[in-house]
Amino acid sequence: MSKFVELRNLLMKQAYTGRSHFILWKSLMQALEKDPQSLNCAREFFGLTINAHIDATMLHLSRLIDTHPQSVNIFYFLDYVERNRKELFKHTDQSTLEMALDSDRKTLQKLSPKIENVKRRRNKLYAHIDQECISNRTEILKTYPVVVGDVEELFEKIGKILNRYSGFFDGSTWVMKILGVDTAVDGLLSLVKEGKEYRLKKFQTPRKL
Repeated sequence: MSKFVELRNLLMKQAYTGRSHFILWKSLMQALEKDPQSLNCAREFFGLTINAHIDATMLHLSRLIDTHPQSVNIFYFLDYVERNRKELFKHTDQSTLEMALDSDRKTLQKLSPKIENVKRRRNKLYAHIDQECISNRTEILKTYPVVVGDVEELFEKIGKILNRYSGFFDGSTWVMKILGVDTAVDGLLSLVKEGKEYRLKKFQTPRKL
């Protein structure tokens, strides 16, 4: 397996897994707002699950944009593509590649404030517990805001960049989510409702003497 394929596969996995966690988190939050009673049947389980999905989302996203010198990230990926483009993409017009690389670097540059906020949160809240969290957790969240739209945009743009060069390399593109993740929460809550209805009918049905 070539290094390009290994890099692509590694980063793609981070992207689609992270986005899948994010989709599940959004679905659970919507369910909590629309039908809290269904989640109250196992409040602790659903509460911990919601927290776990958003934590996993932020960790996967952080790995994609981490700029540590030894890390593999989207910036490292573009640098590798640029250094090896003539060897990797022999059948792609080099001027097209140069334009793509320039465009993608500009895209990431425009996203830099959002990227920086994700990195700061990761450093202070996820990678370790910063001492500021003792009394200033709320202030950290305000200082480095990361909203739903930011996370969606970062996963979308990074996914497009990865798929662009994957397409140049071997014509393949990846779906940026685990199949079935969109309906997973609805399916689970349907079973919860069915179970609650069954129990209600069971206890309401008069017993024969």
